[in-house]
Amino acid sequence: MSDSSDPTPPYAEPAPEAISAEPPRTARGVLSVDDLITLNEEIAGMARAGLPLDQGLAALAREMGGGRLQQVTQQLAADLQAGLTLPQALQRQQGRVPPFYAALLAAGIRSGRIGDVLATLTFYARSIADFRASVASALFYPAVVLALGLALMIFVGFAVLPQFVHIF
Repeated sequence: MSDSSDPTPPYAEPAPEAISAEPPRTARGVLSVDDLITLNEEIAGMARAGLPLDQGLAALAREMGGGRLQQVTQQLAADLQAGLTLPQALQRQQGRVPPFYAALLAAGIRSGRIGDVLATLTFYARSIADFRASVASALFYPAVVLALGLALMIFVGFAVLPQFVHIF
């Protein structure tokens, strides 16, 4: 246990009896970039406000309608309530969150810069989402032109050319 002069957040210390040898949970679905951004912003907000993450994530999970983010949030809250640290709880979500996520949060907790790490992760996730949207929009027009060109070639090959065979 930490004393009151220790600057380490309470969610950074594991309870020894809570660490189990159980293997990490397998993925039932990877979080989307938007879900990861939402989770990251919620954790950052709770950490900045000094709220207990286990209670905050449990309340957040109850308010969510369902889906992967709700499942991950609910399991994170349960793991934190069982005494695991946030990085340990995130490692148990292997396959649902990026593999580097738990390690970066652990580094942020150890350095005392969890807010900066969470802000950087949010910026990174938004950059990835913006890049994917840019690539998708850049490929849309060429894909439409290619599809229409292919449709035109098929039409010419099966409808127009047979008419010329009868003429010659």
